[in-house]
Amino acid sequence: MQNAVSCSKNTDVINDHANAVPCSKNSDFINDHANAVPCSKNSDVINDHANAVLCSKNSDVINDHANAVPCSKNSDLINDHTDAVPCSKNSDVINDHANAVPCCKNSDVINDHANAVPCSKNSDLINDHTDAVPCSKNSDVFNDHANAVPCSKNSDMINVHANAVPCGKNTDLINDHGKCCAMKRNGTSAKSHLEGSTLDRGNGTSAKSHLEGSTLDRGNGTSAKSHLEGSTLDRGNGTSAKSHLEGSKLDRGNGTSAKSHLEGSILDRGNGTSAKSHLE
Repeated sequence: MQNAVSCSKNTDVINDHANAVPCSKNSDFINDHANAVPCSKNSDVINDHANAVLCSKNSDVINDHANAVPCSKNSDLINDHTDAVPCSKNSDVINDHANAVPCCKNSDVINDHANAVPCSKNSDLINDHTDAVPCSKNSDVFNDHANAVPCSKNSDMINVHANAVPCGKNTDLINDHGKCCAMKRNGTSAKSHLEGSTLDRGNGTSAKSHLEGSTLDRGNGTSAKSHLEGSTLDRGNGTSAKSHLEGSKLDRGNGTSAKSHLEGSILDRGNGTSAKSHLE
């Protein structure tokens, strides 16, 4: 178009359109532009662009992109991507993803996910999840969960829980709880109450907490409120945003995101793609 407006640096779209809107700093999208400016570090989204520049390590989201880079270890989010790479063992979060990979054995956290897969037997932690699955027999810990289910008979530990249930017959330990039970083992005593538990270092000493060395460990025996503490999804009060798009121009206001920034515009073909120009 003869009078096309030239976009400034970081402009969302140069699209043969007289009234193209210049994008602001940290704009979410570089879309349908052959010479698109590479996204800056931690840019949220590269969307619908055949030659999009790969986001740097720890970028929160690569969304709706056929050649998305696999998420690195401990990456917070793979969101709305049909071919998302399964998270690695002990990855903190599988969030808001219709085909989320079930958490592996001993995965630390299933967080903020409506259809989270129940953790397997002996999983260490179900944290910050209102519908947490009750722990199975011999599960080691329910931690920082207001409505934790009491552990069954012979469970090793209920730890750091204000309303921990007093241990029943033959239970080894309720730890950090005023009423601990005696340690007995067929007439003999264990080397420590942690013998054989997940907190046992194997030398008669115990770890400061079950989170020692985990991604939630602050290094002083305390745990972060959630895996999102300090991340882009952290609201600062122990809760997390519904998605990285909360409050952005792609947010529909119900926890879902528009297929593209052009949804509903004159360039929208109605299938998640955009016309090359409004004159197509």
